[in-house]
Amino acid sequence: MIRVVQTLAQKYNYEREHSEQVERLAENLFNFLRPIHRLSVGDLFILQHACILHDIGYFINPKDHHKHSYYIIQNDELLINYPEEDKELLSLVVHNHRKKPLLDSYLLGKRDLERVLQLSALIRIADALDYLHNSKAEIKECEIKEKKVNLKINGVNPKEIKEVLAKKSELFTAAFGRKVFFHQ
Repeated sequence: MIRVVQTLAQKYNYEREHSEQVERLAENLFNFLRPIHRLSVGDLFILQHACILHDIGYFINPKDHHKHSYYIIQNDELLINYPEEDKELLSLVVHNHRKKPLLDSYLLGKRDLERVLQLSALIRIADALDYLHNSKAEIKECEIKEKKVNLKINGVNPKEIKEVLAKKSELFTAAFGRKVFFHQ
């Protein structure tokens, strides 16, 4: 399936380096946070695919590109053999990688809603860490506490992207019940 996802991304002129960096960061977060999530290997694949496809909507229009990305994933024939349930989750994670989450209009069970929120939160943090599109950020350590998660970051100064990190971290708090803090 990864080749189909990459072909779809190429079709819509995705920014490969940024997408791959977001994928690396999101996968690291996924692995660091295993003690506090119940996500599966299948969820990790959805997260990886979402990272590759999260910005393909720029092809249509940068404004509201998350909505355009959702539409492309739902409707492009390249994903015709993508499992329907997974495609719905994939498109929702991509849709919710920015702006206010719009989940109440979708008929999701409690577990699927939790999955979408957590995966969306991970991609938001990863996307924020590569906000400058320089592919330098690395998550070196993750300390999980009862009410917070501390991430030690190299390659980017969290103070330089403070507003973006604060904005993109709100969903993390809702999804994981912990605030996330970034330091060098």
